[in-house]
Amino acid sequence: MTDVTPPPVAEVAVAEPARRSHRLSGMIEIALGSGRRLRVDRDVDADALRRVLDVLDRR
Repeated sequence: MTDVTPPPVAEVAVAEPARRSHRLSGMIEIALGSGRRLRVDRDVDADALRRVLDVLDRR
């Protein structure tokens, strides 16, 4: 008979996700004109937002 050794097991802890209050989400809305609006939250990547706004400004 073959000796079978089970693989080692790592202990894992599952954390609760961070809770956010909808009131404190930091959502902002930017009016772009022609009825267009862009909504972003406080976690938006500023460099990415700047690139998006630059592209939209050229249109």
